[in-house]
Amino acid sequence: MSKLLKKHPYLLLINVAWLIINAALSTLTSVLLTFSTNAIFSKNMRQLLFWIVINLSIWAILLISDYFQTVFLEKFIQKIMVDIRMTISAQITQKSYSNFHKTTTGEYLSEYINDAGNIEANSLRKLFSLISHGVLIIFATVALTIYHWLFLPVIIILSLLMMLLPNRLARPMSQATKDLSDGNAKLSNHLTNYLNGFDVFFNFNRLPIYRRLVTQAAQNYARIKVDYTKTNARTTNTIGGLSIFCQVMVDIVTSILAITARIPLGAISSTGNIAATIFNSLSSFSNEFVQIKATKPLFEKIQPDVLADDQVNGNIEATFNHSLTIKNLNYTIDGNNIFNHFNLKLNKGGKYALVGKSGVGKSTLLKILSGQITDYTGQVLIDDIELKQLNQNKLVSLL
Repeated sequence: MSKLLKKHPYLLLINVAWLIINAALSTLTSVLLTFSTNAIFSKNMRQLLFWIVINLSIWAILLISDYFQTVFLEKFIQKIMVDIRMTISAQITQKSYSNFHKTTTGEYLSEYINDAGNIEANSLRKLFSLISHGVLIIFATVALTIYHWLFLPVIIILSLLMMLLPNRLARPMSQATKDLSDGNAKLSNHLTNYLNGFDVFFNFNRLPIYRRLVTQAAQNYARIKVDYTKTNARTTNTIGGLSIFCQVMVDIVTSILAITARIPLGAISSTGNIAATIFNSLSSFSNEFVQIKATKPLFEKIQPDVLADDQVNGNIEATFNHSLTIKNLNYTIDGNNIFNHFNLKLNKGGKYALVGKSGVGKSTLLKILSGQITDYTGQVLIDDIELKQLNQNKLVSLL
């Protein structure tokens, strides 16, 4: 993911800076509650109205800033999503013809739509949300520490508790995300195959079989989706429960400090609000961290190979001056011999016609000569160079 983010460094920097500004404004709205609450205790209506107006003004600025930052972030995320789908395309175009057809269209569509969508929702968006919550935690912790230094060790201890325990949930969440991705691919693949075979079901009056197969595929995917939701819910509820416990602990410390007159009474409303911000943010932070780690297999899946299949031996220079020669060509499909010690010589400039009944190998021969099929035995020579030694671009330019 870091490589994708580094492609747009200025957009990344602006988004992070904007998130920091919004976090500062959000924390400030909580701190200002102290002054309005103190005005209530002192029964000073003028001060109360003054601080309410100030707080509402900060909120208005925050809401306007958040709107424009959300739109700006969306544009940034969609730029990255375009890059991701371009990366998937690069991975696909690196494959040889035969390797390309080892994967079904449904599986490729699943990468473009399901895997990419999962990365967008559970990695990119979670990343910026994680940054936002991380900055909020820092600002809120500083704000609490300003009220009294005792809040700092309390926040550190409770934060460590919230961060360490959810890490144990990262592995099952990662496996659940991988299973969901595989399930999406299988569902797309099955549905594509069933739709492609609809004419066969219709012509042989087997439409009930079509419905049954689709139902089975849907039920299998539903089970995977339920398992994913169970794992995600366990993670979310565990973190949420910890958040509530930690907020109660801060409320207890706040009450003790207020009773002993170590903090002003007006701070009670602020510290409670700030504590909720810290631990709700930590709760989201932990959950987002787990979700981001869970998408790691998806990023590994879409990494293009360093060297494309059809670039192997691609530096060999070749010319086509004389003839294309086939020597002892053998090729089998599903146990059926299409070519058995087949020999043929085609001179450059000559005109030839391939004739024969359907299934005798005309199309297969053309696919071999065009480099689409490479798992044959024997030799196919362009002058004296074996066809397999040429990459697709050079082969097309020669023929």
